[in-house]
Amino acid sequence: MITSNEFTQKLIDAAKNHKTVYANGMFGHLVTEEIISQKTQQLPGWYTASRQAELRELIGSEYFGFDCVCLVKGILWGWNGDASKKYGGAVYQSSGVPDITEGQMINVCSGVSSDFSSLVPGEFLWMQGHCGIYIGDGLAVECTPKWDNCVQITAVGNIGSKSGYNSRTWTKHGKLPYVEYVQAEHEIAAGDLVKIASDAEYYGGAAMPAWVKDQNWYVKSRDGDRAVIDQNEAGTNSIDSPVDVKYLTLVGVAEPEPEPVPEPEPETVMVELLTLRRGENRGNTQIGTVQTILKAAGLYTMDVDNSYGPGTETAVKKFQAAKGLDADGVVGIDTWTALLGG
Repeated sequence: MITSNEFTQKLIDAAKNHKTVYANGMFGHLVTEEIISQKTQQLPGWYTASRQAELRELIGSEYFGFDCVCLVKGILWGWNGDASKKYGGAVYQSSGVPDITEGQMINVCSGVSSDFSSLVPGEFLWMQGHCGIYIGDGLAVECTPKWDNCVQITAVGNIGSKSGYNSRTWTKHGKLPYVEYVQAEHEIAAGDLVKIASDAEYYGGAAMPAWVKDQNWYVKSRDGDRAVIDQNEAGTNSIDSPVDVKYLTLVGVAEPEPEPVPEPEPETVMVELLTLRRGENRGNTQIGTVQTILKAAGLYTMDVDNSYGPGTETAVKKFQAAKGLDADGVVGIDTWTALLGG
C-alpha cells in the first residue's frame, strides 16, 4: 500500500514536472490520436470537435491526460510519467483500487468531515462533481479545466488563501482506504537538496535558464514560500537565487545539527577555612594561599613556604590596615573574606 508521503510526492511531481491536460476519462494516458478517438466514442458529449482539436495540438509533445478522480486513481494505479507506456505507467484497477467516481470515493473514505481544521497530507478532498488531494501547507493537487487546464497545485480555501495560488473551497474530506497515512512529509528547509520544476522561474517572475533547472541544488535559506538556492549537488556551481518553493521537490533532507553537549556543572568543593596566626598550623597549604595572595598584592616578599612566621604576620597586618580591618595579624573570617575578594 502506498504511504501518504509517497502519494503526495507523486502528485506534486505530476503537477510540477510533467506536461498534463484535463481530459475527461483519462487516468494518465499519453495524448495520442488513438486515445482521443477512443475517448470520443466513449464520451461524445464531452469530446466536442473543438476539444478534440485542442488535444490533437498536443500529440507528440508528451502530454498526459487526466480528469479529477482519474488523477487520484492513476497515481494509485502506479502512474509515473513514463512516456514509453500507453498509460504513463499506470495499470488499470491495480493495487486493489477500483474504478469508481469521486462521489463513490468520498463514500469509501474514513473520518469524513466538513471540518477542515485537522487535515493531514494525502486526504481526499471532495465537492459536488470534483475532487483533489491535500498535500500539506494549506495546498492541494487537483486536475481541473479551470485556471491552467491541467494538474495543478491550488490553495485549500477552507484553510485560507495562499499568495501565488488559485483557491478552491471544498465540501468534505476523508482518508482513502488505499493509502497508509503516516507522519507528514518534511517541509523544505535550509540545507535540503531539491529538484527544480521544468516550468520554474525565479521568485518575482524572472526567467530561469535551463542549466539551473537541469540540476539539483541545496537550499541556503527559506522564508515562507521564498527559498534561496546556492550550491549545486555536484559542488561545481554556486549561485544565490530566490525560487518559489512551489517549484521545488525534495530530493534529500539536511542532516540535523548535533545536539550541543552541555558543559558539565563545575563541581563545588567545600573547604573549611582555618583561623591562622603566627606560629600555628605550620605546613598547612592555607597559609601558602594567604602568602600567595599577599605576594601578588606586593605586601609579602618572602618565599611561599606554608609557614606563618613574622614576615607573613607583618604582611597580614599591612593588608588588614589597608582594608580597614583590625590589624591584629590573625587571619579570621573577615580577613579571609577580604583576601578572597568577598
